[in-house]
Amino acid sequence: MDTFLRAFTEGILLGGVYALIALGVVMVFKASKVFNLAHGGILMFLSYLTWWLLEPKGLPLGLALLILILVAALLGLTLDRFIFRPLIGQSMLVTFIITLVLGFTVIPGLAMLFWGGRPQVMHIFPSGSMTLGPVTFSYTFLLSFIIATAMFLIFVFYFRYTKTGLLMRCVSEDNLISQSLGINVKWIFALSWVIGCLSASIGAILLGSMFAVNSDL
Repeated sequence: MDTFLRAFTEGILLGGVYALIALGVVMVFKASKVFNLAHGGILMFLSYLTWWLLEPKGLPLGLALLILILVAALLGLTLDRFIFRPLIGQSMLVTFIITLVLGFTVIPGLAMLFWGGRPQVMHIFPSGSMTLGPVTFSYTFLLSFIIATAMFLIFVFYFRYTKTGLLMRCVSEDNLISQSLGINVKWIFALSWVIGCLSASIGAILLGSMFAVNSDL
């Protein structure tokens, strides 16, 4: 029974992390109508990058996170500008295949080329576990859930209550009408890719801490 309760509780905590990761997929699809199957590959690449910065390079956590965020933003801008912006007007099948190739071949291949693809362990959160009533769960799962929930709420607030968030919602409803109203639709597309990659970068940190960094993330 204790094993079941722990698995059930940690499953809920893990679900909070996956909700944040899925937000990036939804954001890109709503804005640009691209169903981003490369999101998992991006997450895996960024998780190896995080491990490499923290463990072999031994960088302080703050500096490693700053580099990770910059790389994630640059990756999002690159994907938008050089791969998906030229495909505007193409069928969803074309973009579907492109993201499939990127997510399952190109990006994982780069990660394996740079870091070998072997499972690696990141030490970010304190080890150990805590007991709450009959349930015992690890600090890593609990802290990951708290961070994921906080970031999810920040993104929701951004989309609902900021001017840029309102513009993104307008574009997600109809980009042609939005463009006729003077909204820079291409900039919104780029921003959606940046936010998508940022959500993947946070997921890379959290999943890489909860489990070993590996090619199956």
